Amino acid sequence: MSLYTPLAYLLASALLLAFAATPLLRPADSSWHGQSARTSTIDGLRGFLALGVFFHHALIYHRFLQDGVWTVPPATLYAQLGGGAVILFFMVTGFLFWGKAVDCEGRLPWIKLYVGRIFRIGPLYYVAILAMIVLVFAKQGFTLLEPLNEVGKELFHLAVFRPVLTLDAYKKPTLILAGVTWTLQFEWLFYVAVLPISAIFARRRRTQWLYAIGGLLLSFGYVIARPGIPASSMVAFFSGMLCATIRSRGYCIAASGTSDRLASLLVVALLVGLAQLPASYAALPLFILFLTFALISSGATIFGLLELRSSRRLGEISYGIYLLQGLVLYFFSRSLGLRSLAFHSSASYWVVMAALAAILVLVALGAHLLVEKPGIALGRRFSALLEKGAFSRLMP
Repeated sequence: MSLYTPLAYLLASALLLAFAATPLLRPADSSWHGQSARTSTIDGLRGFLALGVFFHHALIYHRFLQDGVWTVPPATLYAQLGGGAVILFFMVTGFLFWGKAVDCEGRLPWIKLYVGRIFRIGPLYYVAILAMIVLVFAKQGFTLLEPLNEVGKELFHLAVFRPVLTLDAYKKPTLILAGVTWTLQFEWLFYVAVLPISAIFARRRRTQWLYAIGGLLLSFGYVIARPGIPASSMVAFFSGMLCATIRSRGYCIAASGTSDRLASLLVVALLVGLAQLPASYAALPLFILFLTFALISSGATIFGLLELRSSRRLGEISYGIYLLQGLVLYFFSRSLGLRSLAFHSSASYWVVMAALAAILVLVALGAHLLVEKPGIALGRRFSALLEKGAFSRLMP
């Protein structure tokens, strides 16, 4: 069995879906945002994206533990499971928040939105970062190897969602988290820079179309001129925004029937084509991802896969799966017995990775219940207090 066989990923994903269908994952049925026809397929998509990133990093770890090289897997499928999934996550962000702007004709409740984002993203992020910091200082013997002011600067960067190259002389500390936190700075770039400008163009139906289409075309031009993550992130955000505009006009695919089957078949064909391409941050794979997301956000269920209860459960805890995967892989790397078992053969490596994925799902569920949901609830209470003017007495 080859380490990079697609069958291993498909089998592991099927087992995780079966695991998510068990009563152990039932607490994930209680959603903080509720389900709707508008986002049901996207809710089901999120879990597959997060797990795709996990398997992408699992294969990176295979080489990393052998020769110390952290690099994209040589197989195009497993390369796309990382980069392609991140691009689709960015598309989800553009879709959801431009959709909100369109619904309220650009008059977004900005304070509520930003408070909500801080309390949605922040709590689990800081838990993960704190775990990383503790592990770094534990490896350093809890002694400072850099001047205190330098360590303070590094901690400040981490506090504002920016990765750091060193932490107290420890190189690439965010690799303890599998390096996944870099995407959050692009998310915040969208919230604080792109969305406020975009909201101006959401006030009229005609400008909604022109802005979304124009922004996407300009972004593709940017990618062609300067391929890479910054340009690709803009393509992703505007792709999601255009898909939200399309959906807001009522262009959608029936949840069942011939149209869904044809759309699902097309999604599968697009994903198979994408898996043949070596990169995610270039014009052609981005265009394929845009078409894929346009179909899914319009209601394509991929033959019902995205509407399974187990898919939605995994989607509900996808942030934890994404953010905490590095810690699970890190503790795997520190267990000599588990490493020895995993590296016995390609098949045994996949068995161990599938088991770690199941553990990650349980960890993410616990984080969802103990950290994410209380954080969201606290953010809502804080927003309510602000709206009632409870803090007006603190103002001059």
